[in-house]
Amino acid sequence: MLNAKDTESPRSVSHETLLSVLETLPGALFFLDDSGTVVYANASAQALTEAPPEEIIGKPLTQALWWSGSPANHEKLHRAITRASQGETVHFEAIIEPRKGKDRDLSAHLYLSQRSP
Repeated sequence: MLNAKDTESPRSVSHETLLSVLETLPGALFFLDDSGTVVYANASAQALTEAPPEEIIGKPLTQALWWSGSPANHEKLHRAITRASQGETVHFEAIIEPRKGKDRDLSAHLYLSQRSP
């Protein structure tokens, strides 16, 4: 049975638990705001892109260096973010190149949460 002390701060416990789960997911996870800027990237995303958080967080996903090797994938990502910003959940696959000569497969679902008025 829960008492008042157990329920004093359910939000902070839930937030910490959620972050712990997100960090341990095996797949790369990027959270974007409505402009396509990365607001969160889990450890798997950082490993996939071979980039530290400061090179990912706060930057538009479309401006990440690993897209520079493929203009077609860059354009495909722009289209996917546009569709996601309209409320659609978009499956996106591409080969990225975090370092010259080192390709990696990226498979992601893009969903931009709609803000409440």
